[in-house]
Amino acid sequence: MKKITILSLTFFAFVADASAQVLKASSTPQIWGNVIYCESWDGLGEWGDDYLEESERPYGLYRFAPVAPSYTYPIYTDLRLKANGGGFYRDGKFCFMKFSGVVFTTPIYYEFDTKSRTFTDGKTVDGRLTATDLAYDHTTGHVYGIFRTGETGKYAIGWSDFDLSKDSITRVELAPADTNYLALSVNRSGKLYAISAEASLYTIDKVTGKQSLVGPTGIKPDTYNTSMCFDLSNDTLYFACTLSNGNSALYTVNTTTGHATKVMDFRDGEQIVGMYMESNQPIINSLRETTVNTTAGHLLENLQAKYGTNDYDTIHTLKVVGSIDGKDLKTLRQLTGGAVPDGTDVLEEMYDGNTYPYDIMMLPQQASTAEDNTHNVLSDLDLSDATLSTNSDTIYYSDALYYYQLKDSTMLPNYMFANCPRLRNLQLPKQNITSAGFFALASNDSLQTVDLPMDYKSYGNYLLFNDKSVAVNSVKFGPNTRNIGRLAFQGVNNIESVVIPDNVTSMGIYAFSECDSLKSITFGTGLGCIPGDVCWKDEKLTDITIPEGVDSIWGGAFEFCYALKDVTLPSTMIYVGSGAFAHDKELDSVICLATTPPKLDLILWDDSTFADINPNATLYVPAGTKAAYEASDWHNFFKTIKEIGVTDGINAITRDDTEANIDRNASVFTVDGRCLGTVGNMPADYRGLAIIRSTNETARKVLIK
Repeated sequence: MKKITILSLTFFAFVADASAQVLKASSTPQIWGNVIYCESWDGLGEWGDDYLEESERPYGLYRFAPVAPSYTYPIYTDLRLKANGGGFYRDGKFCFMKFSGVVFTTPIYYEFDTKSRTFTDGKTVDGRLTATDLAYDHTTGHVYGIFRTGETGKYAIGWSDFDLSKDSITRVELAPADTNYLALSVNRSGKLYAISAEASLYTIDKVTGKQSLVGPTGIKPDTYNTSMCFDLSNDTLYFACTLSNGNSALYTVNTTTGHATKVMDFRDGEQIVGMYMESNQPIINSLRETTVNTTAGHLLENLQAKYGTNDYDTIHTLKVVGSIDGKDLKTLRQLTGGAVPDGTDVLEEMYDGNTYPYDIMMLPQQASTAEDNTHNVLSDLDLSDATLSTNSDTIYYSDALYYYQLKDSTMLPNYMFANCPRLRNLQLPKQNITSAGFFALASNDSLQTVDLPMDYKSYGNYLLFNDKSVAVNSVKFGPNTRNIGRLAFQGVNNIESVVIPDNVTSMGIYAFSECDSLKSITFGTGLGCIPGDVCWKDEKLTDITIPEGVDSIWGGAFEFCYALKDVTLPSTMIYVGSGAFAHDKELDSVICLATTPPKLDLILWDDSTFADINPNATLYVPAGTKAAYEASDWHNFFKTIKEIGVTDGINAITRDDTEANIDRNASVFTVDGRCLGTVGNMPADYRGLAIIRSTNETARKVLIK
């Protein structure tokens, strides 16, 4: 224990010395890193001869100046600070993966706030999130890594956002790693570099994962405990590694040739991971504050005047103030990596200059992928203080059949930002916009946030089509909304609930299909019918509310909704289309309040209305209608049909009613079929008429006071 006391005293001395050095030489850059091993910890260095137990080792964040001679100073020490599964620095926090257990079996993700010196609670994650190294990309917000694949010796290039607000942290795989990489870092313009185990420098394409050799460093790393970081003020690349002779050193690496030049030796064989520079943060903040006013000229002219004709397209963050016309929109599409017309793919005779072409079932063109990832990398775009203008006839987008111009200053135009692969965060114009055109924001794999108002009059077909990562938990449309286009929100994975008010009178097919997180959807009376395939393959959907007044459900509306257990159809229902509830394997209870059995469409046997539901499912029908349902096609799917027998009288109960004939576990439904839970746990604020279905299958109408 005497050894620990000495280390503690030394630690405080180092902190004092480090503070003095910073004050005296504030212009000297400082590098931080997580020291996870020193020679002295095994009794081989200056700190003593005794072997240090795991619980006594001063793991932590150390600081040093990248000049010779220099020493590493422990600033924050904690046994948890051991990034042996990859680490990175992001906005004041050191974020890292740590293996626990004797044989590294359990990876845990931590975030350490370097200002408050506090940890988040560790989050156990999938082992495939551990990496030989991780690098935060300030231009996209992604964290790139050389991730484990589960196969011994196999790694993959990919990225994750390491977002603790989500239920689970996942990663996107770009490509297999062509070789073993030890360290990663991103330069000022967003270019991703890596150094391999054979000590060569590579660039990695952040879209395709393609790895390109720059050149050999001329050194030979000996362990995976290496790291590198850029000084964003001058794009100097620093690389720290342990050599085959047991020594460790800091190098600069030429990003044009790959050659490494030694800066200094570390005094105690320090093995450093997760290297970063706090001085980069102000630079990152400044990159996030690019503002251009289009009042005096077009966006392209302003950008070129501000950044030069060679560098104007290297910005990552942009706020536009003023009006945006077709010429400006074309520039914005280019900056975000989107396809723009080149004059060869437009058939002008297909467009008469006065009317928009009819909507077609066509995805946007794929944007060309440039080898140089330093250009057209705009990821954060703020148009909140911009307005749309029709002053230019410039074509901003074209496909094989049509071209598109900005013709309506009140609508987000068709294909506005369709398939712009760099776009990550988008703030839309707030003034005078009343609707959104088709494909306006579609097919953006990287788009995470967009402030799309939910009170537009119309949402065009394919609006957010396949924008899987957009962070929107719930969708509740406003009183002005009338139309929701087909596939408008298809594939938006984060939506959990949808409310469609009575004022919506038109909705297209597949509007909310393949929304992987959607659990509940409420329809309004304005629709009249539920569109086909509207929630097709929403595998977590459990709660559907269909109000009185809706008379039909079209084919495939709720097909492949595997989690759906029960549904109530209103008394106005007259038609249920082919495959409407097909393959809902958990569906075991259907309440149909229609006194005349609705027609079932049986076009295809494999896709018929209730095909492949729970074979023991029960159908509940109004009193006196069982025989009619048994004589209809409904009997093909429900061998058990029961009458719910609602009494004519209305009994009043209170929330605290404990009468013997009130079953506290009975299900409570509104008169339009929406389940409120059970008598014992229905919403505290609900008052009015309801139907209570007891566990003995009897039901009655009540007034809840």
